[in-house]
Amino acid sequence: MKNKLTIASFVLAATTSNLAVSEVKFMPPEMESVDLQSYSIGTINNQDVPKELKDMAKKQNDELRKNGYYKADYGSLMNVDANANLPKPPPGASKQKYALKISEPDLSLFPGAKLMFSEAMGGATKDGWTGIARIYNIPGIGNIQFEDVDYILSQGNFSLMQEFINTDINGWPAAFSVAKENEKKWQSELYWGTDNKAYSLITSKKIKKGDKMYNLLLAFARSVR
Repeated sequence: MKNKLTIASFVLAATTSNLAVSEVKFMPPEMESVDLQSYSIGTINNQDVPKELKDMAKKQNDELRKNGYYKADYGSLMNVDANANLPKPPPGASKQKYALKISEPDLSLFPGAKLMFSEAMGGATKDGWTGIARIYNIPGIGNIQFEDVDYILSQGNFSLMQEFINTDINGWPAAFSVAKENEKKWQSELYWGTDNKAYSLITSKKIKKGDKMYNLLLAFARSVR
């Protein structure tokens, strides 16, 4: 499964930033014990990253606010539907070992939902991998890639650009964004974090904020435990 540059990956790689909030219900009780050196929200300008990355983030944010999506570079978007159909490991293959406590969505809320694919991600430690990526097929929305990474075990940080925050997941600030490469290639992504986890939901669908697929995406995210 090929990693693509998204707002979420830019945020993680850059230990980033923040966006203006209108509907975020902040802050959950859990935030009282959060290590703020590991979890941060900040503006684009305050990020310790090269100017070209700041300029890219500002351009994407401006386009999102104006058009409801930003223009993605050729080949930069993930093909979740193709990933869902990657060959499955043979029955005798050894199972991956995971160091993180794997979070689970409540699939009982989505009749007919099924797991299509999974693989390790994050970092490899002596206790196992620090992250896992799974693709679920959810009736009404299609294939969703769910990425679950323990950034503390990965010896990393979680950062969110304040300017991109436009919703919340169980009280934690979240960023929903839509990218367009061309009329046939879209990507919608929901990204959020907690005191030790970074999560993202990615689909190769054009989702409009407030529509049925958007509500299903939020329901999936808010069911994760």
